[in-house]
Amino acid sequence: MRELVLECSGEHADRLTDALIEAGALSACAEDADLDTPEEQPMFGEPGSEASPEGWQTNRVVALLPDGADPAQLLAQAQSELGFELRSTWELREVPDEDWVTMTQSQFEPIAVGERLLIVPTWHRAQA
Repeated sequence: MRELVLECSGEHADRLTDALIEAGALSACAEDADLDTPEEQPMFGEPGSEASPEGWQTNRVVALLPDGADPAQLLAQAQSELGFELRSTWELREVPDEDWVTMTQSQFEPIAVGERLLIVPTWHRAQA
């Protein structure tokens, strides 16, 4: 699988992610393009700052593409649904083939509730 990555302004991020999904992307999300830089912005109004109703100033939009999808065609279709010009630069990233279910399940361990009750996810082996 591959991810299509491009940047857009905060005011357009929601519409762009929706248009990419309508055009055939499996998923799409917006991230702070300035993450871990001096320009990074707080998103949810951390103490001393106001939350922006438009999100981050610059967004990195990441769309997961189905196998065989033509990213240029997907972008052209998304562009036709939008009322603004997309930046012409974008990149593709390979997404490693991983067992996402097992990886997600590994985050959940049995939980002891008191001395006599143990909540165990169904995918865990019985403990002796």
